[in-house]
Amino acid sequence: MIKAAPMSAGKSDASCPASQPASSPAASSNEGENRPRAVILMCLSAISFALMGAMVKLSGDLPLFEKVFVRNLVSLGVAVVMVRMAGARLLGHWHHQPMLMARSLIGLGGVMSFFYAIDHLLLADATILNKLSPFFVSLFAGLFLAERLGGWRLVGMLVAFSGAALVIKPQLAFAEGGVEALLPAMVGLGSAMLAGAAYTLIRAMKGREASATIVLHFSLVSSVVTLVP
Repeated sequence: MIKAAPMSAGKSDASCPASQPASSPAASSNEGENRPRAVILMCLSAISFALMGAMVKLSGDLPLFEKVFVRNLVSLGVAVVMVRMAGARLLGHWHHQPMLMARSLIGLGGVMSFFYAIDHLLLADATILNKLSPFFVSLFAGLFLAERLGGWRLVGMLVAFSGAALVIKPQLAFAEGGVEALLPAMVGLGSAMLAGAAYTLIRAMKGREASATIVLHFSLVSSVVTLVP
């Protein structure tokens, strides 16, 4: 079971005293103060991803790998600036590389699945399926980070996946074209699952690696992998 990192935002595990508790009232207070800022950033992120999806749809019949490569190349340039401004490590600590690599490859799979779904579904349907990722985060955090899954979260997950079934329309898909007609929607749902797994790994690295470093590692790995084909 993966354990979430200590609550300190700017120090690695090695710099934290062994006797220091994983959380403290001061840390909880800081999280509460940062919550409005986090909500605003999440809203900006959702708007940015919606615009990205629209641009992918408008790009037409370009190869999937080419679309993903350009996306990650732009992200790589932004991430380098972020790392320089934050004074963080470029690629993170050596002993965190397995987790960073897992996050990068899983995140790349999520982006490629999302772009594939955009190419083969209505943009709104592909986006709705991808936005199920927070529910997979709740599920994975409960399984691997020992975070509590409350009753309301479980109800919310059930409602969300019921909504996903309405988008996927499995019976109609089979009636119209069999498994091939259902595949894009399942890939879209898979993009949400992969994104949820990537976000869970980011949560597990909280306090261990700077967020800018995680973004740079993901962008670099993704750019290299998609450049090869």
